[in-house]
Amino acid sequence: MNLFRRKMLSAFLTALFASVAVTLITPPDILLGEHYSYVDNLLVVTGYVFVGVFVYGVPFSVLMDLITKSWGPARFFFSFAFHIIGGLLPFFVLWFFTLHSLVIAVLFFLIDEGLRQRRKHDVGDVSLSGQV
Repeated sequence: MNLFRRKMLSAFLTALFASVAVTLITPPDILLGEHYSYVDNLLVVTGYVFVGVFVYGVPFSVLMDLITKSWGPARFFFSFAFHIIGGLLPFFVLWFFTLHSLVIAVLFFLIDEGLRQRRKHDVGDVSLSGQV
């Protein structure tokens, strides 16, 4: 799985999980003072989360991967630190979503690292079985 496909899958899974979690924890109708159904809240949150993750999160994460890919064992630590910084940057634009963006950035990092590790194991399994 190449970098772009892994990031797209990571972004999709992150946005999906984050949309459900944010809707359950802080539904937008609480913030707006009105009552909507769970599905309505989920649709609103999903729209914003998907845009944020794909427009901001994916390019930022790709850039961090390109910067840290040759850092050897320190790559994991610095990539994680950069993802946290990326999750904190929206503070300067929408300070009230900082906690959400930070949690989503960490979730994105964890899912992406899980897919990276899975790829390493899959590549090893394929090469050991003689299929290239």
